[in-house]
Amino acid sequence: MRYTLLALSLLAASACDLVPPPAPEAPPLPTLRGPGCDARAIANEDLCDGTELALWESGDDPCPEFWEEADVEDGDWRPAGTSWSPDLLGLVPAFPVSGFEWRRAVDGEDGDGVETHETIDSVGTLCEDATNRPACEARVAAVAPGAGLRSECHWECWWTYLVWTAGSEVGVVASRETLSAFLGTIDSTSDAALHLYASTDLTWGDRDIRSGAAREVGGGFELIGFENVSWGFPIRDERVRMSVASDGRFSEVDRAIDEVHCDETIGR
Repeated sequence: MRYTLLALSLLAASACDLVPPPAPEAPPLPTLRGPGCDARAIANEDLCDGTELALWESGDDPCPEFWEEADVEDGDWRPAGTSWSPDLLGLVPAFPVSGFEWRRAVDGEDGDGVETHETIDSVGTLCEDATNRPACEARVAAVAPGAGLRSECHWECWWTYLVWTAGSEVGVVASRETLSAFLGTIDSTSDAALHLYASTDLTWGDRDIRSGAAREVGGGFELIGFENVSWGFPIRDERVRMSVASDGRFSEVDRAIDEVHCDETIGR
């Protein structure tokens, strides 16, 4: 009996010393995104080395996965606007209007004080239902705010704003506050685009999906735009996908490098 117990003890001890079987092989890691996808992690000095691009080949898209994950080819996306104007055709104002104009004011070279105001786009007919149409049109022509929803100064200073009419009333949208009163809730992709135009530095190209796009998703909206994040060496543009809720709240969904200018244009 004593020998039996000893033998069992020895067997138990040897079992504890056995090498465990190898762990099952780990599943493969997901495919990594392109080198330009983690835009915020890449410093400008990492992008250019003379005229050579350090992270991807000249002419390549630095982050093709940005477009794939946004599913830009599924047909739900529509152009968000042009380089000077968000898409206005689908705007849903908070109250009935007969029409509105999108205008750009220019303060001449180096801000010389000589202002010009040009109409870039329009929807409907201003003053169409005014009781005194000539008087209404005169008030519309006289609208010339000194600031707008967005402004910029380089060789010249410019700003953009919107003029609307309802009956004989003439209104101007030249600030976030007046835009909020004009739009009310965000009810369309055009509303969302104009809201982001006034609230961020995002821009769009010329009515092309990959130059700026918008779609309706789950009771809200998503927009793709572009942001210049560096005017120095290198000039750097990033593409951004944003989410916009009906109450106007917005957040960033995705961001990637779009284009880099070193001594020559590289990327995208």
